[in-house]
Amino acid sequence: MNNISARLHHIMSVLKTLVHNLSFRERIIFIILCITLIIASFGALFTLNYSLTTKIPVAGGSYTEAIVGTPRFINPLLATSGPDQDLVEIVYAGLMTFDGTSYIPELADRYKVSDDGLVYTFTLKDKLKFHDGKSLTAYDVAFTVELVQNSAVKSPLRSEWFDVQVDVLDEKTIQFTLENPYAGFLDVTTLGILPEHIWGDLSPDQLNFSDINIQAIGAGPYQIRKVEKNKLGIPTKIILKRNNNYSLGKPYLRTVVLSFFTTFEDAEKALKNNSVEALYGIPTSDLEAFAKKRSFTIHHPPLSRVFALFFNQNQQEIFLDKNVVEALDRAIPREAIIKRVFADYATVLCHPIPPFMVGYKPCSEAYALSSTEDHTAQALAILEKQGWKKDANGILKKDGKSLAFTLALPNNPELKETGAMIESALKDLGVIVTLQVFEPGNFDQDVIRPRAYEALLFGQIYEHDSDSFAFWHSSGRNDPGFNIGLYTNASADTLLRSILSEEDTTKREGLYTQLSKIFDDTPPAIFLYVPDFIYVMRSSPIHNVQLNHIISPSDRLSAIHTWYRYTDRVWKIFTRNN
Repeated sequence: MNNISARLHHIMSVLKTLVHNLSFRERIIFIILCITLIIASFGALFTLNYSLTTKIPVAGGSYTEAIVGTPRFINPLLATSGPDQDLVEIVYAGLMTFDGTSYIPELADRYKVSDDGLVYTFTLKDKLKFHDGKSLTAYDVAFTVELVQNSAVKSPLRSEWFDVQVDVLDEKTIQFTLENPYAGFLDVTTLGILPEHIWGDLSPDQLNFSDINIQAIGAGPYQIRKVEKNKLGIPTKIILKRNNNYSLGKPYLRTVVLSFFTTFEDAEKALKNNSVEALYGIPTSDLEAFAKKRSFTIHHPPLSRVFALFFNQNQQEIFLDKNVVEALDRAIPREAIIKRVFADYATVLCHPIPPFMVGYKPCSEAYALSSTEDHTAQALAILEKQGWKKDANGILKKDGKSLAFTLALPNNPELKETGAMIESALKDLGVIVTLQVFEPGNFDQDVIRPRAYEALLFGQIYEHDSDSFAFWHSSGRNDPGFNIGLYTNASADTLLRSILSEEDTTKREGLYTQLSKIFDDTPPAIFLYVPDFIYVMRSSPIHNVQLNHIISPSDRLSAIHTWYRYTDRVWKIFTRNN
């Protein structure tokens, strides 16, 4: 050790002598070279360290989101409003969950489907727990489903479970038996599971009035820590902490805060002044202010809502003529509607299925390449070939009758503007369209249920592509069915029933190909667009927000347990071993 010290001392003495003998200019050059060497060394070490390490998410931080509305039922059986469904999404867990792309097991470890598609058997994961630490078993699953099936509970989900037989095989295994095969059943099993030890003592009549609907306990990624209320007892903010026992892994964000506002104006102000980090559902007319600023990111995946013109041939016989429907289809300016009404935050649609589902068919290349003027000229040529001629006022007539119809729609700003653009475009063609605007509260009761319309501008919500059965099968033409286009075709009925029960995706696509050919020959409606889901977030370091498509607005939070704020760098070998 003494020899090493002596050598170092000798080296330093020699260097000191050399530097002392250098001229002033040489000393400056020597110092610069030394500094350069030190910087290069540190740079090399940093580069080496960077190449040998990788960035990983780490736990910590919070996330705050604005929501318009007030929660009332944080209960998967009763939730209908946006705030309720958002909280149900993160407080509760189901056998399965939608990860933004597909359905994956959440509480379930695995599931098996019988060859005939009627029996689904789920095996739960080990050591599942509710937020209060009590075990979650197959008996809790059965309890929840049986509550949904109880007519006295009045759950909006009852129709999904009405004819499902429930059998508990043991604490970890539950079996569901369907009366008929249903390819969309996995979506049904995303139902949040209630703890029987908390809800079991309440009668169905008491469910709606229990405080547990706000102080909810589930098994989801986050649990309610605190509910802040105003003087009237209405929740204004709910603070949630992460559930360390969550079945899909411990969430990264430690805290999630949901702040509730009565209007979009107030919520937008909170987003702009940095009181919250995100807000969904902002009207497209307000988006420009956010799009221009780098401090905001606009997520806009397609929403599973198909908007179309539906026809009632019983009220207006012109819709029995396929050529008339085809001409109207050609003349409606879908692209212009999307640009003006939705600021391009929507997708053109020419067929029934939304873009991200099995059975989607894009508009033809010829349609996409044609201009609005081309479409109008093509529409007029179709009608003139069928004997429709314009009179002195530019109105198309045939056999003394004008080409005219009434168009019913709810009093919604976007639908009203869409209706006005359709009216204007068809007027240019020579078609008289009279708009009938109804208040949303009366629309279902006075228009849809009695089928009291000639044409209808409305949207259908697809939760699964198999919903096509309800929308287009002839059995749903009358109230309370959902076939509001009153479509009927025997061949289509056969295919729709096959699609409903076919679980193999490839085979289902083949069935949809056959169905598309029938729809091309006998159009069930004029499909217009699929709007985007608008989700504005501050460009803060919240990572891994991946929204591929949205079925329900609450789906944006389905993978919140994978979101993170902070990162760290670790040696790659440790991540490989992990």
